[in-house]
Amino acid sequence: MIYPANSWWELVEKGLSQGDLLPKCLVPIIPNNLDDIYIEQNNRSRETATGSSVTSTGNNLLSRQGVIPTDLIIVTQSCDIGNGKTSAIALAQYITLTEYQNLKTYNNEKEKTSDKNSIRNRRVEGILMLPPPDPLTSPDYLIVNFREIFSLPFNYIDKHSATIKPRFTLKNPYKEYFSQTFGSYYMRVALSDIIPPFK
Repeated sequence: MIYPANSWWELVEKGLSQGDLLPKCLVPIIPNNLDDIYIEQNNRSRETATGSSVTSTGNNLLSRQGVIPTDLIIVTQSCDIGNGKTSAIALAQYITLTEYQNLKTYNNEKEKTSDKNSIRNRRVEGILMLPPPDPLTSPDYLIVNFREIFSLPFNYIDKHSATIKPRFTLKNPYKEYFSQTFGSYYMRVALSDIIPPFK
């Protein structure tokens, strides 16, 4: 079903494809002190091996980190999902434009508007702006962050998506636009020596 107010999105109920919006996915929290946990886990493993008394294992240390509900969009290619070539799905986080700009500091409204236009014109690396899927109830634009990619089990994503009916997915050619932007970010090459400008 095509949403009448927006040509970028359509509603689907079955299957998974690139560009699907999957709100409130459970993402494991990886602690910043993972190296310390690794060391503690090894120490506890040695204590267990030598018969020393321990109250918890390294696995318990990791399991206490928990998960956080996160709004995600699928970046794995639709053909790989459809052909069963992947056991995990790659996803990127999305937030609203308002949430994104609340995380930043602006000196004035002109600067804030300039930032929005920079994102709209794809001048901010790793960030993509998408129009609101449901502008009648939630008119805010979406900001996709390609800088941090999550990989979650296919079975979990498949079951989670079944609880979201119907859900929004990008239509063509906007799905290809999304895919191209994602690919371009990871294909970029930094050159140490460039051709100088002509004068």
